[in-house]
Amino acid sequence: METKENIRCPSCNKEYKIPQTLKTLRITCQVCGLVFYNKTVNENNTKSCLLCNNFARGDLIITLSSGEIIHQACLDLQVDKIQKTVNKINNLHSKLNEAKYKLKKSTSLKSRILVGVLKNKDYSKEIKTSIRSINKEIENSQILLDNFERKLTNIYDYWLDYPPDWDDRRTKVKKRDGESCSRCFSTSKELHVHHKVPLSRGGTNKIENLVLLCKDCHSEEHGRDLSLEFRNNGTAFSRRVNDIRKAIEQGKRVVFLYKKPDETSYTKRTISPEDLVEIDHTHDNNKTLCVYGFCELRQANRNFAIKRMKGLKIIE
Repeated sequence: METKENIRCPSCNKEYKIPQTLKTLRITCQVCGLVFYNKTVNENNTKSCLLCNNFARGDLIITLSSGEIIHQACLDLQVDKIQKTVNKINNLHSKLNEAKYKLKKSTSLKSRILVGVLKNKDYSKEIKTSIRSINKEIENSQILLDNFERKLTNIYDYWLDYPPDWDDRRTKVKKRDGESCSRCFSTSKELHVHHKVPLSRGGTNKIENLVLLCKDCHSEEHGRDLSLEFRNNGTAFSRRVNDIRKAIEQGKRVVFLYKKPDETSYTKRTISPEDLVEIDHTHDNNKTLCVYGFCELRQANRNFAIKRMKGLKIIE
């Protein structure tokens, strides 16, 4: 007889009996509709990819600031779908322009005279039908493209670094903020896009979390000189998250220095990481990405805010 685990919805406490062999991590509560993770069957400490809903393991995965993960291959496929759809729409527009040109020629005075004199077939009706068909195909392809791009945008919202579509976001912020610094209103200085709530503190790349600052105001905000807005080698925060994800996948421990908000010095912590989770702030409405795991110092499971770590290393 197959062994089952009792799982309770964290919202309404509805109990479900889940077979241990069930290859899924997500459970949708039939009472309140909450989607939550079935950690008891998570034998390999894995999550499901947001794009394909299959288990995501190995080095070729991407961790988001929400704690969710996606396959690199699934992301590449999504980008490829967008490019192919854009190419299709461009080709359809070329066909549309060609059809409109043919229609214009077929309805010219000279063409109508030739049709009457030589009794040639009038192709204008067929061309009009073709134009309607092309327009409909463009409309459907555009809807498909919007859906693809919306899904990709939602992923890039929670990118740990500057997302691949950062230039587009920067353009939108500059247009919204009027090409001037939002603090000193300068229009002559080098302008940067600043995260109002940093990614390490639960901020996102959503447009509403971005603001335009001049280089001087941006440097003052961060307390250091920011000669370049973009860094290709990633942030310390993103590298820390990726190392923790790797440790989870490989079943290894991590060691790091940690300091709580009310502490004045760092303490060494060694944990066996189990999951990356978002925890609500106690003082505002933001969230913080944390690692959940067994702490050898406290001999209990704890959540550790990744932003409060330094010197993290993977150990056996």
